[in-house]
Amino acid sequence: MNELLQNQKFLLVFDLDGTLLTSKQTIALKTKKLLQELSKAGNIVTIASGRPPRSVHQYHAMLGLEGPYIGYNGAIIDNPYDPDFKQVRKWIKKEEILSFLHHFGEDIFANMMLEDDTDQFYLKENEAYTYFFHPEGMNIHLGSVMENLDRDVMTCVLELKDLSHKQEMLDYMASHYDNLSLRFWFNAPNFAEFFFLDTNKATSIYKLADFYHIDRAHIIAFGDAMNDYQMIDSAGVSFVMKNGSPELKKYGTYITKYDNDHEGIYHALKEFFQLED
Repeated sequence: MNELLQNQKFLLVFDLDGTLLTSKQTIALKTKKLLQELSKAGNIVTIASGRPPRSVHQYHAMLGLEGPYIGYNGAIIDNPYDPDFKQVRKWIKKEEILSFLHHFGEDIFANMMLEDDTDQFYLKENEAYTYFFHPEGMNIHLGSVMENLDRDVMTCVLELKDLSHKQEMLDYMASHYDNLSLRFWFNAPNFAEFFFLDTNKATSIYKLADFYHIDRAHIIAFGDAMNDYQMIDSAGVSFVMKNGSPELKKYGTYITKYDNDHEGIYHALKEFFQLED
């Protein structure tokens, strides 16, 4: 490692889909090896994803990490390996979801998915959702969410049949909820998710930085989509993937020269830290 890495400690944060993961849902070999080396050198290497903990953990394991992670776009922060780390969780109250659904009805949705640690609620069965929402080991509930939802959840994802109600939904959220809104997905515009206005990957990263006594200048973040906006905009150094959202690229310190399928993270960190092969 060079002098910069020998004398300073960094918090390196990586989104998963479209960033750390290739299109085949793997971690590129050179990237994996470099992140392991950075972790062993005393830096904090972590994942910040919209995915649930059970999905994030498998990639932590691939990297051999035993440290913190961020899930649900910041709604959960945990380090199961450190008894001194206090887990952070934010729940979406069932009453808030049911009020929204009673206003709009369920007929305008192609599907929806809600979950806590043990149960998932789907409007309809859809095999394609297995790829996105990782139902392995979960209790599955199918049918009307308005009838079946009996608890607060960590996430609520909506698939709209079309976007004719998009603006009405955003307006409704703004006028009826103090701390909730809808975020529409960059790569799948008919999908939207509930999110907390005061909670995102950036707020969670700063909590990790405080815990590990790392200042903003030593936070390095990588992302590709607009749910990464806050962490890309607020990190000391940020990289937007070459394959990332054009809108997000306006906020990054750098744009990687290579995409997620061609070791984009490896090449970016190698150049930034002036590392030799």
